[in-house]
Amino acid sequence: MAFVRTENYTAKNGDVYADVAAWVAAHGNTCMGGAAAHGYTGAHTLLEGGNGIKVVLTYTDEAAHTAHMDVIKGANPDVDLTGSWDHSDAVTCTFVSAV
Repeated sequence: MAFVRTENYTAKNGDVYADVAAWVAAHGNTCMGGAAAHGYTGAHTLLEGGNGIKVVLTYTDEAAHTAHMDVIKGANPDVDLTGSWDHSDAVTCTFVSAV
């Protein structure tokens, strides 16, 4: 059964974007570069207010999600993947849900 993780990425400087393409131009294609390597498909939508994007990652199952989170924690052991963290100098990521 598919397992879905949702995160919101927001600009730290308060910038507002017209659409996902404008966000990608400013911050890169957040989370989408690792899709093939980590077994998920992803989708971005602009957050209400335009200050960030919602990222929805759909994994084949919960084990694939866990494996991906283990890779992230291995590279960033202090990151709380169930809270908020600095994704970069310009972007904060906030966990929304995983089901």
